[in-house]
Amino acid sequence: MSTRFHAPVPSHVLISRPHLILLLNQSFHHPLILISAPAGFGKTTLASVWVHSLPNDQIQVAWISLDREDNDPVQFWITILTALEEGTHSSFHQLLELLHARPAPPLEHILTLLANRFGDTTRPWLLLLDDYQVISDSSIHNQLSYLLEHQPPNVHLLLLSRNEPPLSLARLRANGLLLEVREEQLRATVEETRVFLTEVTSMRPPDEVIEELAWHIEGWWVGLRLLGFLLQRCTDPTGMVTEIRGGQRDIMDYLVEEVLRQQSAPMQRFLLRTSILEQLCSPLCNAVTGEPDAQQKLVALERANIFVKPLDEHRQWYRYHTFFAEALRSQLALQHADEIDVLHVRACSWYAEQGNTFEAIRHALLAHAWQLAADLIEQVPHWFMWNEGENHAGQLRQWLNQLPAVVLRTHPQLCLIYAQALHFVAPHATTEYWLQAAEMGLLTSLAQTDKTSASCKTQENLLGEIATFRAVQAIYQFGDAQTGLALCQQARTLFSPENLPLQSEALLVQAIAHFANGEMKGAYRSALQAEQLAQEAHLIPGAVFSLSIAGRCLIVAGHLYEAWEMLERAVHLANMREEGPLPRMDLIYALQAEILQEWNRLDEALALITQAIELAEQLGTSATSIVIYTMLARVALSRGQLEVARSALKHIEALKKGSNNPLLYSFHTAVTQMQFWLVERDLTHATTWAEALLEHKRSCAAIVREREEMALVHLLVAQDRPKEALTCLIPLLEHAEQQERWSHVLELLLLQTKTYELLGEEREALILLSYAVQMAEPEGYVRLFADEGSLFTLLRCLWEREHKLGPTPYLDTLLAAFSTCEQAEQLPTQSRRPETLTQLSNREMEVLQSLSHGASNQEIAENLVITIETVKRHLGKIFRKLQVHNRTQAVVRSRMLGLLTKETF
Repeated sequence: MSTRFHAPVPSHVLISRPHLILLLNQSFHHPLILISAPAGFGKTTLASVWVHSLPNDQIQVAWISLDREDNDPVQFWITILTALEEGTHSSFHQLLELLHARPAPPLEHILTLLANRFGDTTRPWLLLLDDYQVISDSSIHNQLSYLLEHQPPNVHLLLLSRNEPPLSLARLRANGLLLEVREEQLRATVEETRVFLTEVTSMRPPDEVIEELAWHIEGWWVGLRLLGFLLQRCTDPTGMVTEIRGGQRDIMDYLVEEVLRQQSAPMQRFLLRTSILEQLCSPLCNAVTGEPDAQQKLVALERANIFVKPLDEHRQWYRYHTFFAEALRSQLALQHADEIDVLHVRACSWYAEQGNTFEAIRHALLAHAWQLAADLIEQVPHWFMWNEGENHAGQLRQWLNQLPAVVLRTHPQLCLIYAQALHFVAPHATTEYWLQAAEMGLLTSLAQTDKTSASCKTQENLLGEIATFRAVQAIYQFGDAQTGLALCQQARTLFSPENLPLQSEALLVQAIAHFANGEMKGAYRSALQAEQLAQEAHLIPGAVFSLSIAGRCLIVAGHLYEAWEMLERAVHLANMREEGPLPRMDLIYALQAEILQEWNRLDEALALITQAIELAEQLGTSATSIVIYTMLARVALSRGQLEVARSALKHIEALKKGSNNPLLYSFHTAVTQMQFWLVERDLTHATTWAEALLEHKRSCAAIVREREEMALVHLLVAQDRPKEALTCLIPLLEHAEQQERWSHVLELLLLQTKTYELLGEEREALILLSYAVQMAEPEGYVRLFADEGSLFTLLRCLWEREHKLGPTPYLDTLLAAFSTCEQAEQLPTQSRRPETLTQLSNREMEVLQSLSHGASNQEIAENLVITIETVKRHLGKIFRKLQVHNRTQAVVRSRMLGLLTKETF
């Protein structure tokens, strides 16, 4: 039908939304535009209004309204090409003929021809696919991804979908190639609600009425239109609130009269009793109704199109249409209110028997069976804050908020869980209230319990958990590492020696406390002890997080190669687990990306960050997302992608508002944010931030104070205030050296170098720079130097001096990493093609190639038909020539020098 290929003209009242039109006008800078929201949020209306506003003589638009028949690869592309053909009159006719041919050529061939055909013109193309959620065939998603990767820059794909399509959105998002319009942006605002109702009803309701109506509707445009029709019959504006509280009464009445009452009495009874369920299967329905014929009834309902939808291909699970379910529940409450709690308890029992504790808890709460719900919540697997995301915490809060306070206070463990779940969102006083409630309950119980009993030991373990959680609060919320350490020691004395999970938990928090103090050695030792206990207890998530802390300590201590090996150990450990995505692997990937970024392997770093973002979004881990998006901003700055960096930093600001972890934010983001402002020459924001920092009390955590001070020094240098910068730098440098935080020492040395250069003391600046180069070379630092563009001239002077004494492969690598055209022209020939490229013999190159693929000495010997001793001799020569100490360093250094390609690395 040709109407599928035209933007629909809305038949209802339209409200001007210029901010969204302006946003969509930016879409011609992006290959993919995604408008994604549930039904009724105005996706099609917005796209239609925008498309009609575009100049026809400048932009070619192909609109396709998809339906389920298009969920076949060949039919899908026939539909697409037909729409394109309608708009251009025979430009795509040959491709359509190819699709209709028998046998048809491979679709990949046709897609290549399609991309080439798009490229024949420079005129912008907008290919718009409405209702993309009807497409579930994975091959279509793959083909569309292929087209996205190969389409010319003048082609832009716009998808309208009720759900997020399974395309590589995280990668596109990380590279700034995706424009997104989501439900939050589509929601009607309070002002838009006012304007719409005024247009429809010609009434001017009071502000408080509009606000409550907007709150009930939650920006849902279809609901707003339904409300408008209802309110046209309402003479009293204040009666609007009553109307909306009653729901869509006309729809409910229709469903009851025309659907429910047309069924047989047994079917009506089945429908009403099963309406308490979000999803239905025959065993569950049998348990709830007490009758054995649920499967037959479900099949009959589906065949009769009685508002029941199958949820899987095997027709095992179903759900009722939302409005129909609401109508059924309304009738159940009217006719059989006394049965509702009993029905929920039956559902709870069935889910509990199936091991689905979450659904069992939900039905226990709906049945108002508070004690049953409390007992079930205590059975939920123990929650480590670093093992699960905020999504888990949100679920716990939702459950516990429903329990009466008197029930909560009789369960000390639930009081503790509630405090932990509130940690992300509530003020300290609120979490403290529930911690005290837990302590009081435990101390009262302990006073009446035999000291030698198992119950006493359980209660002491709970007291230890409270101490550990207080340590977490002390460190993250107040930066008080010393209190955190003392509380961890207290907790370990309360835990049973055989309680490995809790002992590991306390050691992990102890590691974080040492880290906050800048004590990397203590943090590293505690993290490894925690990992060992977690392994013994078979707690893989806890072990992985412990390794991430250990890896972070090694990075700060300047041991990049050892840190990489530690993080690879975590990856190997995670891969041994068969379950879904492992919590905290997002953090592992972010740390690996940090190392790769420093080694100037920016593409690989970006790929890992993309993985980390995808995992963090699945887990809802906003705290870790701060780390990940900071890393994205750093990589973007190194790549010169300021828009991506700006977007990442804005996202961090949004995450910060919902985070109770200032230590996490300031440690990771302060310096990166300052560097971004300085690259943009935005001294206004940088100065405002600095003034606010100096005006208010700074973080108590030593490690965070140092990062804030370092950001301030960056600003002082940019403001040409070298003497003040030097005054700040000296104590920071001394402290970092005392604690052997060599990566921070390197950063500070480079800042000190810049201050001496500003002071005109070039000799001192070169001495410092030479010292920094000697310190950085064994670990392969690159970006610390390259991201300080003003160091180029000094580095070149150092190269000229050192090169007279012999080869300078590391300095060559550093100079080659500087990216501006002016700097590239000044590069000495040797830094563009390091002399060490010719130093390895052919046999040594063969050994190096095998080494890059992870081959052992034995495997290398067998492949090259030489002895193991010969292999060892070759490795020794390779290490000496490359100036490295182990296999990993050799591979990394070879890659940096161009001896190994990406494929061989």
